[in-house]
Amino acid sequence: MAIYRGLGGAGSNEQDASVSVITTKALEAATSATNAATSASNSATSATNAATSETNAATSASNAASSAATALSSQDAAFVSETNAATSATDASLSASDAAGSQTVATNAATAAAASATSAASDAADALAIYGSTADVNAAVAAAAASESAASTSATNAATSETNAASSASAAATSASNASASASAAATSASNASSSASAAAASETAAAASFDAFDDRYLGSKTSDPSVDNDGNALLVGALYFDSVTGVMKVWSGTNWIAAYASLSGAMFGSNNLSDVADAATARSNLGLGSAATQDTSAFIAPNSTATLYSLTTTDGMEVGGALVVTGNLTVNGTTTTIDTTNLAVEDNMIYLNSGSSVTNPDLGFAGNYNDGTYAHAGFFRDATNGRWKAFDGYTPEPDASPEIDTSHASFSLAPIEASTFYGDLVGNADTATSATTASSVPYSGLTGTVPTWNQNTTGNAATADYATTAGTANAVPYSNLTGTVPTWNQDTTGNAATATLATTATTATSATTATSATTAASASQLSASTWTVSESGGVLYFAVSGVNKAKLDSSGNLTVVGNVTAYGSV
Repeated sequence: MAIYRGLGGAGSNEQDASVSVITTKALEAATSATNAATSASNSATSATNAATSETNAATSASNAASSAATALSSQDAAFVSETNAATSATDASLSASDAAGSQTVATNAATAAAASATSAASDAADALAIYGSTADVNAAVAAAAASESAASTSATNAATSETNAASSASAAATSASNASASASAAATSASNASSSASAAAASETAAAASFDAFDDRYLGSKTSDPSVDNDGNALLVGALYFDSVTGVMKVWSGTNWIAAYASLSGAMFGSNNLSDVADAATARSNLGLGSAATQDTSAFIAPNSTATLYSLTTTDGMEVGGALVVTGNLTVNGTTTTIDTTNLAVEDNMIYLNSGSSVTNPDLGFAGNYNDGTYAHAGFFRDATNGRWKAFDGYTPEPDASPEIDTSHASFSLAPIEASTFYGDLVGNADTATSATTASSVPYSGLTGTVPTWNQNTTGNAATADYATTAGTANAVPYSNLTGTVPTWNQDTTGNAATATLATTATTATSATTATSATTAASASQLSASTWTVSESGGVLYFAVSGVNKAKLDSSGNLTVVGNVTAYGSV
């Protein structure tokens, strides 16, 4: 490097070289400043482009949103909008990439400008050392400073452009993200639009089917009866159409068209109770009633009079307030006939039970209920199991609950019967009989009470006695009434045998109702002595006191007593 020797000094090759170098450096600094300015301008342009790209991205996002809205009404438009949105997103991404490149260029230019400024300052110092002229150096330095300042400004502008480009890139990225979201929303909208289109198509089909069904049932207004429906198909039963000629709604019955409603003109209503009849007299005449229909029944049937009804049918009950006389047959079809009366008088002499019944062999009879502290029934019936008539009482089941009286029921019992006379054969036990007027075969051992003493042969049947005032006692039997061979008696036969004056060996003969022989006591079938009676029956002797047997002796010599037997005692 040349040494500065003061002003006005002669120059040298070194000095000339240094000046040349300074000039060159200054020119390079200016060029660098220019380049920096150009870079800054390019950065600004890039930032503008980035902003434009951001605007375009925003516009694209807006377009994508509009496209999404449009997609709700048109699936094809939604697909186009989705494609445009994707393209706009790609463009925004490219713009962001361009802005980043512009930022890098601006940064490089600023770095170069700073290096040029540093180099210019170094060269200015060398120039001062060589020339020693402050003015010249200052001029050179001022020019370099100006270049440096310009370069710094360019760097600042470049940095600002870089920041702006970064902001634009971020905005572009945001726009790209928004565009992507808009594209996704557009795709969702497109899917929803597709679903809505399907639903709309289904609704359209259903609506068409409903209309067709309605159209098959209501054919509309026509001037004549149609033979087919509006589709040319067979008529449905119940189909309607309005006859515009007659002004009547008609319905298809399956075979012909009939009026769907009837006019109420001239109709009669139940609530009017026949007051809406146009001509009552004509109506009565048409019904065959004449003037009788307007009169009360009292005009035809006077109280306590007789009226003839040829036929009377009622589906409900009928109540008769007074006496009812039925001259014909009375048939009751019900299952129960209830007669609430105090006295029942039946003129017929025969009550016929079980007439027309499906039960072939039930118990027959009658019964009634009573309550002597316990509700029960008594009656008289023919037992179908053995054909015997039975009187019963104390029976608690209802007699009409079954065709039979349940004789095995715990409450069933035969009731006693009291009568003055019974005729016919009696089967059973007569131990408690108090009177037997014409008993034909009663063993002596079966008699109870005070038995009279007979002193005659009692074999035979008392039923053939021609005359006996009182059974068991013959106070007066006229001789003229005796029949058969009359034995020769060795006594006075006038009067009563109780006063007989002669009896060969008889000790007592107080009564002889049908005695056939009383010659000797040995032939008497019964011997009486005071309260003792000895009688024979079936070859057995019975010893009784006051009619009660105390002992018997059979033909084998066996002695039976009701009390004790004492041997070797004293009498």
